[in-house]
Amino acid sequence: MTTNTAQAQAWNGDDGRHFATERARHERMHERLTARLLDAAAISAGDSVLDIGCGCGQTTLAAARAAAPGHVLGVDLSAPMLAVKSETRGAEDDYACPHQGTGPSPQGGRGGGVG
Repeated sequence: MTTNTAQAQAWNGDDGRHFATERARHERMHERLTARLLDAAAISAGDSVLDIGCGCGQTTLAAARAAAPGHVLGVDLSAPMLAVKSETRGAEDDYACPHQGTGPSPQGGRGGGVG
């Protein structure tokens, strides 16, 4: 159940497609902030991490690397952004980003170890 229909429509419409298309630019713009966030989170090997609003998965992947062999789960409302995430999965990126409010993404399941 999606509680904010306007946000769901925006992030699954033009806004979500824009962010998905501009993923690389946004990642470059947020690179220093992402590093500061991860430092503040102090994620350690074996930790479990929940990334709410994972978008295209940049912070989720970084958290997964830091938490290996722990578990990382990213959740986002935007199907277009999650589609980019599924296209950019790497071998070390063994976790899923379920579509918030509608169940697991096609990648399915909970995240596993990352190494």
